[in-house]
Amino acid sequence: MPARRRSSRSPSASSGRSEGWSAWTTKQHAYQQKAEAELEEQLARLAQVKARLKKRLAEGRIEAHEQIEDVERRLRSVRDQLADLASAGEDVVGEIRGTVERLSADVSRTVRRILGSEDDDESKRDP
Repeated sequence: MPARRRSSRSPSASSGRSEGWSAWTTKQHAYQQKAEAELEEQLARLAQVKARLKKRLAEGRIEAHEQIEDVERRLRSVRDQLADLASAGEDVVGEIRGTVERLSADVSRTVRRILGSEDDDESKRDP
């Protein structure tokens, strides 16, 4: 008895109706189009996530630069206060010293914030 050949067609096509085969391939094509559209949608979402990340990174760099400029400004103020302390009379030394200490502590806190609040020995010493 000879082996039966399997048909590569769908079950409806084996009944001899060509319309069934056509409907099968049309439905298969529609599923393929749907899958391709979903893939395109996911790729678009990924591109959107990448764009948001790029924007947030840029915003972070801008904020870091602003904070660094603020620290530099405060350090200049500490340097100026120290210069005043060297030439100040006894009556204002305590006041200038207190200002220098507050500015120094403030700068230290700002630097730690910029660096991501890293826990180091310096941070444990500040009030």
